[in-house]
Order: sequence, then structure tokens, then C-alpha cells
Amino acid sequence: MAWGIIQPVEIIVVDLETAAHDPSKSDLRDLDNSLIIEVGIVKANLETGTIEPVFNEVCREDKTCSEKSWIFQNSSLTVEQIVSSNHFNEYKQEIQELFNEYYATSWWQEFDFKRLEHSSRGLSIVNRFWDPVIALKPYLKLPPIRPTGYKRPKVEEAYMYFNEGKSLDHPHRALDDATIEAEIIIQAVQQWPELLEEWQKYT
Repeated sequence: MAWGIIQPVEIIVVDLETAAHDPSKSDLRDLDNSLIIEVGIVKANLETGTIEPVFNEVCREDKTCSEKSWIFQNSSLTVEQIVSSNHFNEYKQEIQELFNEYYATSWWQEFDFKRLEHSSRGLSIVNRFWDPVIALKPYLKLPPIRPTGYKRPKVEEAYMYFNEGKSLDHPHRALDDATIEAEIIIQAVQQWPELLEEWQKYT
């Protein structure tokens, strides 16, 4: 399925959980030290607001992940789960087929998509919907950290913007997080229709 310049009705929202191989180095910027340990993908219909899980797997890569990694201290994921899981490569074709069929996004594409397209994994994400971290910044108008414009929203901040009075119990599990992020994107296009009608302006 390819829309070209046509307005996409359905998109996929991707979320990754990662762990460090070397705990003395950050896996945030060092792509070679960043191991994908869980992938969650949901399909979101931007007109009806429905969200459907389409992929949800814990996985491992060639390097071992450190038990000191942030994710193991802040989610229900365990090193034992990763060690006993299937290799990421076993899921590559299925994930690539989703990227071929749908426009894709994630919360902070710079993080997720760079890892998926890293030479060690070789996935290709050609059809991209806008990144909510970038597109929603001028709409949510969060106070800046520095006097250079509005702050880029975290998931929790965006969720509370659209769900005033509610707090978010952020599970840091890939499918749960992808679902929350899809809900936020749907709420955003409902409130600001131009985000869907003129979606290419925000990519």
C-alpha cells in the first residue's frame, strides 16, 4: 500500500525498548552500544480513532545486554527474558513488510528509526508520517528549557495535555507505549485537523 501524496488514513506507531551492552557508555547516542530488546507496533486509524496491535515481541541481538541498563530498573523486562527470546533477525522480514505497507512514526524518530535502520539491522523506513515530538511542539506550547522556543514534549507531558487531571503510569513496555503514543496522535489530529489534512507539512 502506498499513498504518495494522498492523506494516510492508517499509520503504524513503533516503539522500541533498548538496553546497553557496555553499561559504562550511554546507549542513547552510541548506536553500536544500543541493543533492541523489545519491539511494539500498533496500527492507528486516524479517522475512526481505532488502535490495533500488529507486532509485539521481546528479542535479543548478538551482543549481551547489561543488567545495569536503565530499562531493567524501570520496567518489568528482565535480562532472563531477553536471553531466552528469539533473535531480532527472525522478525526483520515481518517488520519490514509493515514499513512497506504503512506510513510509520514513533515518538522521537531520531531514536527509534536510526536504530532500526542501523547497518547491523538493515531495515528501511521510506514512508514516514510526522514525528509527534517535532510536529506537536508548536501546538502544545510547553514552557521552554532555554529561551529558544517551545520544549519538545515527552509522552507524559503530551498525554496530560489531552487528558487533563489524569496521570500516566508509563510502563516502558513497547506495545503499551506505542498504544499510548498512538492515542496522543489521534487526539492531536482530532483537535487540529490540519495535522492530518496537510500532514506532509509536518514531516
